[in-house]
Amino acid sequence: MANTNKSQFQAQEQIVLTGIGTYLSGVTQVTLGGVVYSNADLKKVFTDDLAAVAAADVQGAQYHSAVQAAKQTRAKATAVLKLLKAYVLVQYGDNLPVQQAFAFAKPQTKTLKVKVQAADQAKVTRKMRGTLGKAQKKAVKGTAAPQQGAPVTGTAAPAPSK
Repeated sequence: MANTNKSQFQAQEQIVLTGIGTYLSGVTQVTLGGVVYSNADLKKVFTDDLAAVAAADVQGAQYHSAVQAAKQTRAKATAVLKLLKAYVLVQYGDNLPVQQAFAFAKPQTKTLKVKVQAADQAKVTRKMRGTLGKAQKKAVKGTAAPQQGAPVTGTAAPAPSK
């Protein structure tokens, strides 16, 4: 069998069901792959598959519409939450218990001591890593030293002629 997509396979199953009804209606049993099927059992294999695929399609459509609905409600809730936070801040100011009641955390600001410690730590780290700033990097000019003992192979490229 060639590769078929879902709709092609479903169409083929419908045709197979018609063929079973037309050409195998007088046959009481068919042995396929070592399994004995009655005419009704053989039809049931294909009708069950068609029903399962149809049910999966319905579930998939419901899932996608539910996800779309969830995205829309999340967008609305996010917008309203932003407005509510602004309202609470205007009405109650920096009242921390009120902000915590709405799960609005007060923005944490770093103290001067913490900022100084972070700057000192950055200087130490930079020195240990040997990192340079823009100006220092510009001043560094490296030249490759010729390697001693390595023979030069090949010939020089000819000069371009005019």
